[in-house]
Amino acid sequence: MNTTGQLRGATPTTISFFRGYLVTMRPYLLFVSGVTGIAGMSFGDTSDPARLVSIFAACFLSYGFGQALTDCFQTDTDAISSPYRPLTRGAISRNTTLAVSLAGLTGCISVLGYWEPMNILLGTLAGGGLATYTWFKRRWWGGPWYNAWI
Repeated sequence: MNTTGQLRGATPTTISFFRGYLVTMRPYLLFVSGVTGIAGMSFGDTSDPARLVSIFAACFLSYGFGQALTDCFQTDTDAISSPYRPLTRGAISRNTTLAVSLAGLTGCISVLGYWEPMNILLGTLAGGGLATYTWFKRRWWGGPWYNAWI
């Protein structure tokens, strides 16, 4: 298991990394943010297919990118609770997973910000919340409320 954050594992250009990263994203949960995105779109302009598809894709993928990002900071606890995860096993590297997650979240924020500029601020706050989530969740006073606002 890789808990030191050293570069190890598959590179982001290989099928092995893609498989490991996909597991880390927890694809079975992507529908949580995808459905939320669809619900939110029902309040806006639905006449432009490019708008619908891009917003849905950003909402759908953002949950997975966030899962992978938070996993980068909790391999020690995941080694106990989820030792099968590729990041915990060292099959994909922490630094590469961090970079891909941040790039993916930045892309999602950019798409949402393109359609509504206020989303740049909200997305940046949420991304910062995800990046600091593990630190707060390990404090008795921080866990539940911090998770709720993100």
